[in-house]
Amino acid sequence: MRRSLLIALAGGLVAALVAAPVVAATKMTPEVWHPKLVTFKPAGEIGTEFGSGLSEAGFRKLRAALTWEEGKTRTDYYFDGFDGAQFLLKNDAMPLKVRVKMKKKGPEWQVSRFVSKERVQVGGLSVKVHTTESWSGKLRGPQADALMAATEGFFGQLDTGGAKLRAAGGKVDAAFRALKAADELPGAMALDHHLGKRHFKLYPTKHTPNKTRLEAELPGFKGPKVTLQLGTETERDPQGRQIVVHELEAEPEESLTAVQTRQVAEAVGRLMLKAGLVAKDQEAPVTRSWAYTTAQLKR
Repeated sequence: MRRSLLIALAGGLVAALVAAPVVAATKMTPEVWHPKLVTFKPAGEIGTEFGSGLSEAGFRKLRAALTWEEGKTRTDYYFDGFDGAQFLLKNDAMPLKVRVKMKKKGPEWQVSRFVSKERVQVGGLSVKVHTTESWSGKLRGPQADALMAATEGFFGQLDTGGAKLRAAGGKVDAAFRALKAADELPGAMALDHHLGKRHFKLYPTKHTPNKTRLEAELPGFKGPKVTLQLGTETERDPQGRQIVVHELEAEPEESLTAVQTRQVAEAVGRLMLKAGLVAKDQEAPVTRSWAYTTAQLKR
């Protein structure tokens, strides 16, 4: 009787493990990070953002704390090199972010990387300070149209997965290579540095449709104007379920000194404290949309 019970339990455990989705490990960059970077020419644009991930409760508290204006709505498409097993840039020691921002004036291509990451503690809260280098430019012409059409086709097959998704990904990769050959893409040298010697196809990893932003000016900072953005977007978890994600960002309209950077971070922290946020309100859900895409490609 006991042996039969153990066999049954073991069989149930094996079945559960087989049924559970396999999520590849991800190499996360440290919260405080000053990487040694390869220099690319031309150099990209340096920018600093401040902010925090938010729970739904934290979002509601900040929503009530200020008078917000309706900001821009945008859809973003993210891309990475897939080698048949994993997304290479996502798992690189020096990850790049590659995306197309769909704006009113048309799609914009962007490649960006971290220059530094800091965390500033204000009360019991943490404010992230991320400095990035980005290469951006408008996408125009039939090759750009072909890339975006293929990308839409890819996401149309995402839930189907398997051979149909890989075939759709092949069309994206072909459109990307045609676009890159026809017009030098901003940040192409960074992509070539990280992916050029490896076998890969450029596939979409995720898209965030209808990203909405509420905007207000950051109070309590005397210096260049800093715009707050209270954002909401929908992503996928590793099982493909849709999850709503909230965040607070702050962007200065001019470059800041080291002293001003610290002052902005402290002003963002004071705002969150005044709104009644506690550490739990900074616990945003973990989505990892790329993990679902990986699983679907490998079906």
